[in-house]
Amino acid sequence: MKDRRIISYSVIRFRPYPELGEFVNVGIVALCHTSCEFDFILSAQHRGRVNNFFQELSKDYFTKVVAGAVDSLKALKKSELAGDFLYVKEAMNLFRQFTAPIESVLFYEKPSVRVVFTDFKTALNALFDELILRQEKSSKQYQEIKMAKELKISLSSHKKLKNLLFEERLGDSRGVYLPLTCTNKQKKRGIRVLDLNKPDPNKIISTAGKILETVDMLKDTTQFEDILIAIYPPKKNSDKFEQVYRHVMKKFEAEPKILHCKFSEKSNILQYALTI
Repeated sequence: MKDRRIISYSVIRFRPYPELGEFVNVGIVALCHTSCEFDFILSAQHRGRVNNFFQELSKDYFTKVVAGAVDSLKALKKSELAGDFLYVKEAMNLFRQFTAPIESVLFYEKPSVRVVFTDFKTALNALFDELILRQEKSSKQYQEIKMAKELKISLSSHKKLKNLLFEERLGDSRGVYLPLTCTNKQKKRGIRVLDLNKPDPNKIISTAGKILETVDMLKDTTQFEDILIAIYPPKKNSDKFEQVYRHVMKKFEAEPKILHCKFSEKSNILQYALTI
């Protein structure tokens, strides 16, 4: 059996607007209890994803923030958390102090612990792949947040759409609600972005089904005219995904309270927004 190691790790998050709570996972720091090794993975290599998420930031802002943080982490690696410790407890106390919550553009998630059966460097790379790269690519929320931000920037810049409300809910007294990307004060009409680029057909059906079910419940208790669903369609080019997607579109078309178009059809979205 390979050597058993206990690792404490913390995800590094980029949050340029702390008051909004929006962040992107960008790196990881870790400490091995067995050897007291400390290391990290943080670079601006994936800045395109960050810049797409926070489109209003200058293109080099994230790069500069990361460069400063990397210098600090390198210095820490060579000093306080380097070398041998008489007690693992001492190393852990330093690690917890370093990753303590702070109001900063880059901050650390509360540390977690994992048991691994590989060397420390391999374990660190595996954690980065799982918690940063793979999670961001597969996150069901990430794409919709990105879509919502892009739509907000586009519509809020239009001089005739200054009264739109963003990130609102259409709901009733039972607590049933449908998140909307934008609407107006009366909440008679609204736009909802929807990511249907899912890894398997069942996810497409269940995601669309939740929207249909919620709208069906709300139309009996809430006085709204309709909503526009701006859809990011499946990317996989196969008959299986195409058939499921067409099935979902037919379900949307059968519901009179739902209009739909592709998210890429910006002119259709704008035309609808002007009627809200």
